[in-house]
Amino acid sequence: MLNMAPSYRKTQSIARKYDATADTHYDVRYSEGQFEKYRSLLDAVAGTLPPVPGTTIVDSGCGSGLLLPFLSQNGVIRGKCFVGLDISGGMLARAMIKAGHRPGTCFIRATVDLLPLRDGVASDVFSVSTFQNLDTKQQGQYFKETRRVMQGYDATFFFGFLDKPPLSDDVDKILQDLKHFFKNVVVIEKNPRIEDRLFVCKDP
Repeated sequence: MLNMAPSYRKTQSIARKYDATADTHYDVRYSEGQFEKYRSLLDAVAGTLPPVPGTTIVDSGCGSGLLLPFLSQNGVIRGKCFVGLDISGGMLARAMIKAGHRPGTCFIRATVDLLPLRDGVASDVFSVSTFQNLDTKQQGQYFKETRRVMQGYDATFFFGFLDKPPLSDDVDKILQDLKHFFKNVVVIEKNPRIEDRLFVCKDP
């Protein structure tokens, strides 16, 4: 894995926290909630993604790798490559166990505001419950980097962040930031069972 050192204090703290919890309670505590977020995001695009073999899905802030088995179980990722990125080595180790020996899958240790990926590599990017873990300086660069690695036409950004202060007080600003990079931003109706604000962003 690419070992990219964290640049910010909050990121370093998050990495240490997740390294410490990766083998214990994380999946038990969060998997059901994460799956519900993924389902809501996919429902916003009619429950599936275009079946284009050879395209690449990026999970930006993949944690313990819950997204990949979810997409596999729902028949969404067939024939596609998958790249998971996270700052926690412990989480990535768990994610690799879940992935097994699936072809076209890799995991990279990196901060999500400095993605070690070439321009336009991703057909779709998922980033759920990651934004709140970034320092303020990273948040602006995060959207720019996400857009950079996405293919131009019909690429989709599935985005969610924890709907608690301070981010819940900045929803309008975050929405404007998203609209700066994407022509079409859909705000998913709030579900009381889901802690995140969810968005689906794409061009056109």
